[in-house]
Amino acid sequence: MDIVQTGRYLTTTWPTIRKQLMAGTYRPNPVRRVGIPNPDGSERELGIPTVIS
Repeated sequence: MDIVQTGRYLTTTWPTIRKQLMAGTYRPNPVRRVGIPNPDGSERELGIPTVIS
């Protein structure tokens, strides 16, 4: 999602997320890993944090 879509999505889901945060039960998704190719043929990992899914 882009930032505008995320804002719209959070408008409807924020009460549930807030409840989980306040109760200490919120568990974020793991960081998404993507391989970025290097010029020498190897790869380095890039971590992309996910806010919600």
